[in-house]
Amino acid sequence: MIDWISFTPVSAFLGGCLIGLAAFFLRIGLDRVMGASGILLAFFDPKEIKTWQTFF
Repeated sequence: MIDWISFTPVSAFLGGCLIGLAAFFLRIGLDRVMGASGILLAFFDPKEIKTWQTFF
């Protein structure tokens, strides 16, 4: 059952749009696909640290 008091479809939609825009600009700007494995690689392999991975 949906808790209608806590149901916030507008903020959920805007959050999804923000994530989608970030993925789009990462793909267009750096020719990379946003994914957990590529981002987490920076934390386990120090020579792979990039600025964009830190921000994500």
